[in-house]
Order: sequence, then C-alpha cells, then structure tokens
Amino acid sequence: MDQDQDTAEAADPAALAFEALKGEVAALRRQIAALSKAPAPDYSMTLGAMLEQLRLVQAHPALAVTPETYAAQARQVAQVLKAEFEPLLQINRTALREAVGLVTNAAGRVQDGQELLTRLGLTLAVGAGIGLILGAWIAVFAMRRLGL
Repeated sequence: MDQDQDTAEAADPAALAFEALKGEVAALRRQIAALSKAPAPDYSMTLGAMLEQLRLVQAHPALAVTPETYAAQARQVAQVLKAEFEPLLQINRTALREAVGLVTNAAGRVQDGQELLTRLGLTLAVGAGIGLILGAWIAVFAMRRLGL
C-alpha cells in the first residue's frame, strides 16, 4: 500500500511542485550561508577619500561668503574704484573740452576744407588713441584691483 501511496504522490502535480520548491529553498539557504561566510568588501579607503574631499570642500573660503558679504565686498570695491578713477575721469573730461576747443579754433582759422578734414581727422585719431590707452590702463588696473 505504501507503493500505491508513493505512486499517487508522484503523480500528484501539487506534490511535485512542492518537492521542487523544497529543493529551491534548500539551494537558496546554501547560497545565503556561503555569502555570510564570505568576507565583506573593505570600503574604508573609499570612505576615507570621500571624507578628505568633503573636508576640503568644507574648508573652501567660498563657502564662508554669504550673499550679504559678497554684496558688501562688491560695494566696497566699487567705492575704491570710483575714488581712484574719478581724478582720471576728470582729467579726461578736461582734455576732451580742450580738444573740442582746439578743433573749434582750428575750424575757425582754417580756410581750406581739406586742411580742416586733415586736422579734424588727426585730432580725432589722437583723441581716440588717448582714449584707448587710458581705457586699457583703467581696465588693467580694475582687473588687478578685483583680482582677475
């Protein structure tokens, strides 16, 4: 009768599926046991490097600057630049007025239109040259002052 029962169980699909499931569970348990015996990876070097990078980032001076501090520094630099360049701007205004006066006087004295154009062109070229030189000098000075 045991043979009949074994044959009946062997033919029963549910019993077959249950036996297959038991085999899979046993295999999973063996794999989990093997994994628990394996050494865990050592991440200390990676974590140490990450910690060092984080410390470097935290120590960066840019993180200490708030928007209010930055705005105050920008206002201070603008005031310094204005104070330093105001005399130069005044000199340029005076030179421009003198150049306009010279051009006006030259135009009044010059009879020939070609001579007038030549003098005007030279005056404009000299004024543009002076303006370019002063502008470049001011830009270089401002960039140095701003640390650029």
